[in-house]
Amino acid sequence: MAADCTGGKNQTDCYCGKTCENYQYTTCDEQCDDPNPGCDCPDGQVDLNGECVLEENCPCMWLGIEYRAGDTVKQNCKEW
Repeated sequence: MAADCTGGKNQTDCYCGKTCENYQYTTCDEQCDDPNPGCDCPDGQVDLNGECVLEENCPCMWLGIEYRAGDTVKQNCKEW
C-alpha cells in the first residue's frame, strides 16, 4: 500500500531521510540494494519539521538559537 506523502515529499522505493540536521553527513545512493519505501523530499531538498526545503534554506544554530537564511546576529555592537 502506497504511503500518503505530505509536505512536498514524494513516494520512493529507496527512502533516504535527509534532514536539515543530517544532510551534510548523509549520502543517498541512486541505486538502492535493499528497498526501503517511504516518503522523501525531491533531490536538493531536505526535511525541516515535516516540510521539504532547499538545503541552503536550512536554519543554523548560534548560542542555542535557531536562525533562518537571511537572519542576522547582533553581538557586542557587531552584526553578521
